[in-house]
Amino acid sequence: MIGETISHYTITEFIGEGGIGVVYKAHDFHLNRVVAIKFLPQSFSKDAGIREQFLHGARAASALDHPNICPIHDFDQTVDGHMFMVMAFCEGRTLRQIIDETTKDSGPGLPHEQSIDIIFQLVQGLGEAHKNGVVHRDIKPSNIIVSNDGELKILDFGLAQIKGGVEKFENSAAPGTLLYMSPEQAIGEKTDSRSDIWSLGVVMYEMLGGVLPFQGEYEQAVIYAILKENPELITRRRSDVPPALETIIHKCLGKNPSLRYPTCASLIADLAPLRQKILVPTNGAYTSVEIAKPSHPSRFLWSIIASSIALIAFFMFYTFLPFDREAHPGPVAEMPFTSLDGMEYSPDFSPDSKEIAFYWKENDLINPDIYIKSIRTGEMRQVTKHPGGERYPVWSPDGKNIAYVRADKIYISSSLGNGTEKLLCSKAAFGGVDWSPDGKWIAFTEGDSSNNIFISIISVETGERRSLTSIPQKTQWEQDLWPVFSPDGQKIAFSRHLGFERADIYTVTFDGRQTKRLTFDEKEVIGLAWTPNGGEIIFSSNRGGERRLWRISAKGGKPELLSVGQYARYPTVSPDGKRLAYAELKISQSIWSVDFPGASGFEFAPKKIISSSRSDEIFKLSPDGKRIVFESNRSGNYEIWLCDSDGGNPLQLTHLKNSSGAPCWSPDGKWIAFTSKSNGDYDIFVVSRDGGELKRMTTEPSHDTFPHWSKDGSWIYFSSNKSGDHNIWKIPLPGGTSVQMTNKPSRHAFESADGKWLYYHRKDNGFIYKMPVGGGESSLVLNEDISGFYWALAEDGIYYFDLYSKKWHFKFFDFATQTTKIITTLEFEGECYNPQISPDRRRLYFNYEEPWQADIKLVENWR
Repeated sequence: MIGETISHYTITEFIGEGGIGVVYKAHDFHLNRVVAIKFLPQSFSKDAGIREQFLHGARAASALDHPNICPIHDFDQTVDGHMFMVMAFCEGRTLRQIIDETTKDSGPGLPHEQSIDIIFQLVQGLGEAHKNGVVHRDIKPSNIIVSNDGELKILDFGLAQIKGGVEKFENSAAPGTLLYMSPEQAIGEKTDSRSDIWSLGVVMYEMLGGVLPFQGEYEQAVIYAILKENPELITRRRSDVPPALETIIHKCLGKNPSLRYPTCASLIADLAPLRQKILVPTNGAYTSVEIAKPSHPSRFLWSIIASSIALIAFFMFYTFLPFDREAHPGPVAEMPFTSLDGMEYSPDFSPDSKEIAFYWKENDLINPDIYIKSIRTGEMRQVTKHPGGERYPVWSPDGKNIAYVRADKIYISSSLGNGTEKLLCSKAAFGGVDWSPDGKWIAFTEGDSSNNIFISIISVETGERRSLTSIPQKTQWEQDLWPVFSPDGQKIAFSRHLGFERADIYTVTFDGRQTKRLTFDEKEVIGLAWTPNGGEIIFSSNRGGERRLWRISAKGGKPELLSVGQYARYPTVSPDGKRLAYAELKISQSIWSVDFPGASGFEFAPKKIISSSRSDEIFKLSPDGKRIVFESNRSGNYEIWLCDSDGGNPLQLTHLKNSSGAPCWSPDGKWIAFTSKSNGDYDIFVVSRDGGELKRMTTEPSHDTFPHWSKDGSWIYFSSNKSGDHNIWKIPLPGGTSVQMTNKPSRHAFESADGKWLYYHRKDNGFIYKMPVGGGESSLVLNEDISGFYWALAEDGIYYFDLYSKKWHFKFFDFATQTTKIITTLEFEGECYNPQISPDRRRLYFNYEEPWQADIKLVENWR
C-alpha cells in the first residue's frame, strides 16, 4: 500500500500489525500533518463481529480528549469496503519494546523513577477514560506508546466497555489479554474501572520486575494463578524499589475489586509523593527520569518543577508541624479538607476551631445532609438523615447544636448527630443563616411575593421575628443574602443582589436602624465571613474574572485579593483566627458534537471538540457551519472566542475584561452580537467577526442578554428586564429605539426561517409560543416544559433536550404532524444544553456541563 492515496491520506510507511489491525504512517494533505492509519485486514472484512469490534474501538477513543490518550481523527472505509481509522502519529516505542530492551540489556526491569513517570501518565489517561464511562479492558505494554520526548499515549480501545452501551462481546470469550486480566475479567464476570486498576498493577510489576506476576504453561494454569496465587515481592527481586511503590502494586492486585483502588484519582494520590521524590536532591544533584533520549528530558519533569517546591513545603508543614502553633505561625498552607464524591459545600468552623460542619450528598445535589469532620483526626459523623435535604449549617456558640435550612424552614439539631431536631422557623428563603455570638438569635433570609429577599432575625427561645433590611422604593428586584453576625453581635454583614452577578456588600446594625454600603462596583458575591477581631470581612467574588477570595475593611474601602481561594465560595474563618476554609467548586463546561444516527455509514460516540482547563460555554454555529463563536473564561475573564467547527484555530475576539457571553452570528456570518457587562448592567454589543471596534446597541439601566438576529439582519432580538420581569425586545440595526415584543416572562427567542414568526420560550411554564414579528397575539406551539437553553428552531419544527427523562433524549417536534420523536439519546451524567444543528441537519452540537464537584479546602496561617 506504500504510495497509495486513500481519501486525503497518502500512505508513506508500514509501521506494524496486531490482532485485527495493520498500521501505516501516512500524510494528511488536507491539514498537512503526519498521521497513523489502522486498517482492518481484508481477511476480516466480511466478519461482522470483527468489523463491529474495530468500529467499537474507534467510537470509544473518539469520545476521549486527553494528552495521554491517542486521539482518533477520522474513520471511513475505501470504495471496496476496507475499513480504517486515522489516529495521531506518535514517534516513539511501545512500552513492550522498552521493557524487552531493558530486561535484555541491563537487568530485571526499568529504573523505578522511569516506571513511576510512565505509570503516572498511564493512570492520568485511564482516569479520563473512566470519568467518561469508558473501561479499556486491555491495558498491556503493547497498547502503550512512549514518545521520544517521554509523553505516553494509550492505544487500542477495541475491547472497551462504554457506560450505558451494549456489550459487544457478551457471546464470546472474555475480552482482553489473559496475562493482564483481573480475576473477574478472566472468569467472564462483570467488570468496571477497577479491572483496569488490576491491569495497571500487572504492568507496574512487569516494568519493575522484568517478569509477569501471574504465569502458567497453559490458559487454565494462568487463570488459577490470577485467582489463587500471590506474586513474589518486587523487593525480593531488586532492592532499589521503594516500599511505598511495592504497597501500591499490592493494592492494585487485590483479588477482590473492593480491595483495590476505587478510582484512578485515589491511585494518583498515593503515587504523587513518589513522583515528587524523583526530583528530590541527592548528594547535591537531582534524580531525573529519562525514557527515550537522554538529550531530551521528559516533559513531565518540566511540568512538575514549579509544583515540587510547593508540594515539599506543604508536606513538611503538614507532617512535622502541629496544627495549633501559637508562637511562630508558618507559611500559608492550602490543602484539601474533604475529597468526597459529589459536592461538599457551605463549611462552618466549630466554636473551638477543631471541627468543620458542611453539607454533602454523594451524586445528589437535591437532597444533601449535614456532616461534621474533625480537623485533627479526620473522623466524620452525619448529623442529619432526612430525605428532604439540608443546607447552610451553622454552629451554636456553645458548640452543642447546628442550625440549618431544609426547604423553606430552619431547624436546629444536636451537633452529636443523635437525631433530635427542633423546627425554629417555617418561612426561610435561599441565602444562608447565621447564629448570633450570644446564642439568642439566628439571622436568615425571607422573601415576599415579588421574589424580593431581605434579612431577618428570629429568637431561638421565643420565635420572635424582626426584619432588618427592606427594599428601596426605586428597586424593582432585590435579594439580600448571606447574613453573618459580627463577632460582637452588633452588626450583620450581607450582600445585596440587584440582578445576575450584580451585588455589593452591606452591613446593618442589630436594631436595623443603620445600613452601610461597603462596596460600590456591583460584582458577584457568594458567601461572607468576619475575621475574629471584627476588622475585616472575607468574601467570594468574581470581580477579578474567576471566583476568588477577597477581603475588605469593615469600615469600607478598596477590596484586596487574597493569595488563596481559587474557585472559592462560602468562606469561613476559624474563631481562633488561624484557619480559613471554603468550598472549592470547579464547573467544567465544554462543547461537543455527535452525528445523528443514519447520517453517515457509522454511528460515532459524542466527541468533545472545544475544551480547556477553564470553562467553554454558550456557543453558536455559523450559518455556513464552518465556524463556532463561544464564550470562555480561558483568558481569566469571560470573553468571546472564535474557532473552526472542529475546535481548531481558537482566537480571542474580545478583550473587555468584563463578563461577556451569549454570542450570536448575523445571517450573513460577518457580525457577532453578544452581551457584556458595562457599568454594572448587561448590554448588547456587536463586533465584526474579524475583530475591531465594538458597537454598543443598548444603553438603558437594565439587564439585556441573549441576542438573536432577525433573518434579514435588520433587527436584534434580546431579553431585557427594563419593564420589570424579563421579556423579549428588539432593536433595529444600526441602532435606535428598542421595541417590547412579549408581555409574559420570557428570555430566549428565534425568528422563523421565513421571517414571519417569532418563537419564544416562556419562563413561567416552560412552553414554546409564537407571535407575528410585527407584534400581535401569541399562540401556543409546544406545551412541554423546556428550559430556555434546551431548544433550537428549525424550518419545520423544534429540536430540544428532554429535561425529565432519565437519559438525555434529544427530540424533534414536527410542525406539520404535531408529533414528537426521539432523534438520539446521549449517555451523559452531567447536563446537556444549547443544541445547535449543522446546516445539513446531520450533526448535533451542544454544550455539556459535567456533574458539579466541590470540596472543602483548608488554609493554615492564611493571614
